[in-house]
Amino acid sequence: MSESSRREFLISSAGVIVATGCGGGMQNSPIGDPDYYPESQRQPTPPAGDSSSGPACGSTSGLTVGPAAKSLSVNQAVMVGMPSQRLVICRSDDGLFGLLLTCTHAGCEPALSETDLCWVCPCHGSVYNFDGSLAGLGPAPTALTRYYVCEGSDGNLYLDTAKTI
Repeated sequence: MSESSRREFLISSAGVIVATGCGGGMQNSPIGDPDYYPESQRQPTPPAGDSSSGPACGSTSGLTVGPAAKSLSVNQAVMVGMPSQRLVICRSDDGLFGLLLTCTHAGCEPALSETDLCWVCPCHGSVYNFDGSLAGLGPAPTALTRYYVCEGSDGNLYLDTAKTI
């Protein structure tokens, strides 16, 4: 296959993936023997109290500041820190978490498909669920890196890149 036809194939495949809803009707189940793979130890940060707050930060020193906790809606992601850091704070139905937007296949920056609520890598078509887990499409070998998020006493959310979840 020539380089140009391979590129055309990959680009058209990425379009099909997004058009089918980041997985279409595929079941979200492991491939192979599910007993072989241990359950993930990652737990989303559950909202404490009302749906706008997260767990309290002990100290915000050295953490990446994000938006006001009350401003982040469910199924919304906000870039934080320097653009070169590729960090986002997200809120899902399960709580708050941070993501490093670097594709685990080739290092490109996945973009959020807001209509399908998944992250799609523009380079080779890898697709991640909103929580950063693999959607089963594309060549990415592992999920996106997830980080702990807490709420500071000032009402802002903070991402801790020293604590992966």
